[in-house]
Amino acid sequence: MSEIKLITPPDKLLNNNKSFLLVNLKDTFKDEFNNIMKNINVNINLYMYDEAGYKDSANWLIEISNLADYIILDIDQTGLDNWLIGYLLAKNHTFYTCIDIPKPRPYNLINSNRIYNLDPIKTILKDLNDTPTNTKTTN
Repeated sequence: MSEIKLITPPDKLLNNNKSFLLVNLKDTFKDEFNNIMKNINVNINLYMYDEAGYKDSANWLIEISNLADYIILDIDQTGLDNWLIGYLLAKNHTFYTCIDIPKPRPYNLINSNRIYNLDPIKTILKDLNDTPTNTKTTN
């Protein structure tokens, strides 16, 4: 079974584990991530940023976005400033979700990693699971 270290502002953990930063994900995505992890044997650092609890943590968010291997951003759930959304989207390891209501938003001009579910993340985690250096060793 994998070991998941949950990290929230203002903390950080510097180790060799792969890191995911989840930014303002709705519960359905969090549940989907949990279900994916049940079948994966990879130790990860899971950074969680929920704006409701950490409104004054922009510095932490920027710092962790530079440390994380993967970022999953729910733009619809966020009240982040546009410049910060753009900063996160400019990273090639950021995946984002948003709806096009009331009108389409041009986020795809910055980042082509738009997702509608976590299937791409599932693929990444399965690939990590198959890499011997990232799996948990048992004695």
